[in-house]
Amino acid sequence: MSEPDPPQPRNHQAGVNAFLALSPAERYSSMAVKLGTSGHIADEVVLTVARRAYRERWPDERHYSQQLIQRVCRHVRGHVGKNSSWQKRGGGFDTTVDDCAAFVLEKLAREKGEICHAENAFGDYVYKRSLDFADELFAKKRFADECQPDEANAESDGSDAD
Repeated sequence: MSEPDPPQPRNHQAGVNAFLALSPAERYSSMAVKLGTSGHIADEVVLTVARRAYRERWPDERHYSQQLIQRVCRHVRGHVGKNSSWQKRGGGFDTTVDDCAAFVLEKLAREKGEICHAENAFGDYVYKRSLDFADELFAKKRFADECQPDEANAESDGSDAD
C-alpha cells in the first residue's frame, strides 16, 4: 500500500515554494503529471515559475516554458473545440488553436507583475484572452465584409480609364 501524498498547499506562494524545494529532476517529472492525478502541479505555479525562470535566466528555463506552452495549448484546444464559429473564421481547428495559443502566450509575455495567483486563475486568464482572440477574429471578418461591398461598387461604377 502506498503512502498518502502530502497535502497540497492552499496558498499560491506556498505552492511555488514547495515546487521550488524539489530537485530539478523532480520538478520536471511533477510538471508532467496529468490534471486530476495525485501530484499534479497547478497551472498557476507553472506560470509563476516559468516567468521567474525567464526573468532570472535560469539555465533550465526552457523546461518551464515548454510546460507553460503545453498547458496554454491544452486550455485553448478546449475553448476552440467548443466554438465552431471560431474554427470557421480562424481557418480550421488546428490553425485556430495555434493562432489563439500564440495570441494568449504573447499576452502572457507582455503582462507585468503577478497574473495568476489564485486557484483556477490561469484557466480564467486563458479563457478571457481566448475571447479577446475571438473578438479580433470576428472584427477581421466584419471589416473584410464591410470592405468588399465598397470594392464591388467601385468596380461597377464604370469609371475605368480604358
